[in-house]
Amino acid sequence: MNTLLFLDEIKTRCQLATDAQLANVLDCSTAQISQYRTKKRVMDDYMAARVAELLEIDELEVIAQANAERERDEVRRAYWQHKAEAARQRSGRPLEFWRARDDSNVRPLPSEGSTLSN
Repeated sequence: MNTLLFLDEIKTRCQLATDAQLANVLDCSTAQISQYRTKKRVMDDYMAARVAELLEIDELEVIAQANAERERDEVRRAYWQHKAEAARQRSGRPLEFWRARDDSNVRPLPSEGSTLSN
């Protein structure tokens, strides 16, 4: 899962044809949407929360995913990816809701019952 898929889902649900319309719905600039799409920028927590509200999903899922995309440290990225996945699972949404993604780097923390060793 990545934040671009969340943006695409808003476009689908709101029947928006362009990123300019998406920017209008999110109350941001088209340049900002373009920067998200070209991965020059990752949405901040405020924008992630707005996206989650529009999709009616747990804010932590989008915020954690955005933090994972922004994070350069692999351990911290895996932490945020795990938090995003846990939030999605708590929501009870079917896996088909989102397109396939690679979650091979997501590992639970020891405090969450991980039996994996480093």
